[in-house]
Order: sequence, then structure tokens, then C-alpha cells
Amino acid sequence: MNEQIRELADSLWRVHPADIDAMGLKTRTEFYEHELKKFAKLIVQECCQKLEDDGMVEVAMEIKAHFGVEE
Repeated sequence: MNEQIRELADSLWRVHPADIDAMGLKTRTEFYEHELKKFAKLIVQECCQKLEDDGMVEVAMEIKAHFGVEE
């Protein structure tokens, strides 16, 4: 796995599954779906930040809109 992806994943899955109830989620499956959505959002944000850094702001905005990712 790519180091940047590993770092993004590590930033998400620090929540212990025992905390699922505290998050308002009923099952382990809901927990992982919830976390997977956050993970996907982080990947889109990282990619868009790279585009923005390289001067491709409009492309980044289109990608964010396509995936429904807000700042």
C-alpha cells in the first residue's frame, strides 16, 4: 500500500469498534461503511489539493463536485 494511503487510513481507523454505539451506528458494517466514506473523501481531497497546488483549481473543483466532496 502507498505510504500516503496508509497514513490516511491510519488517521481514520484509530476509533475502536467498541465506540460504534457512541457514533450512533448500530452495526460493525455501518461503522466500516461510515469510515470508508470518510477515507474516500480524504483521498479525493488529497488529490484535489495536489491539483490546486499545481494550478489546476478548476479541475479540482470539478472533481470535488463530481464526488460530492466539500471542503
